[in-house]
Amino acid sequence: MGRHLGLPLFHLYGDPPDDAAFDFIHIETITSRAPIHDWTIRAHRHRNLFQILAIERGGGDMLYEATKIPFAAPAAILVQAAVAHGFRFQPQVTQGWVLSFTEDAAGFLTERAGEALSRLRALAVLVAAGVKASVGMAPILPGLSDRPDLLADVVRAAREAGATGVWANLLHLRPGTKEHFLTALERDWPELLPEYEQLYGGRAYLSKADSEPARSLVRDLAREHDIRDRRPVKLAPPPEPTQLELAV
Repeated sequence: MGRHLGLPLFHLYGDPPDDAAFDFIHIETITSRAPIHDWTIRAHRHRNLFQILAIERGGGDMLYEATKIPFAAPAAILVQAAVAHGFRFQPQVTQGWVLSFTEDAAGFLTERAGEALSRLRALAVLVAAGVKASVGMAPILPGLSDRPDLLADVVRAAREAGATGVWANLLHLRPGTKEHFLTALERDWPELLPEYEQLYGGRAYLSKADSEPARSLVRDLAREHDIRDRRPVKLAPPPEPTQLELAV
């Protein structure tokens, strides 16, 4: 391990290490980070993050420990925690996804890993066929999935998939659902229970003051990423049938 001492140690690439991270899952597109670094992710390590790269287009070279390995789409690349690695992607060509997660989140990923990607691929097919298809970000959970960086990742991925629009809604907790949800919250995120009891005490819906910041951020992100209707062909319903007149 001595040869690794001079390598940068990151949480996500470019971010300082976070030894307290647990139950952490992050997904982003390759094009959200690689172009900023001239399509080169220099050799580095993650202390407690595992990564999976899904290469859908293009390719490049991977530095894995002391070995340089070429890769080309379609490909899946698995990187273990603490392993020295880096990438040089084919500029302007390479597309795909990077999934980062702590070991304790692996069980969840085995059940749900492909769901988000499958939905985005389906959306891309619909839009290409002329169907107007938007991304609904709901329900957003206060304190869990409302972080600006997470919302930005979803909007960015929606834009790359060709979404014609994006909308957001916050968690609703109606009687019958609320009790089960708060029990699970107390078990898995006990530190958030007082906040939820305050937010949803005596109500099923968040107040406008509590829900508007996340909705407003999503609207701003949609404008920033210029999400709009870009369908190459726009399907329209057939014209309403007309009643033929019978001449007598």
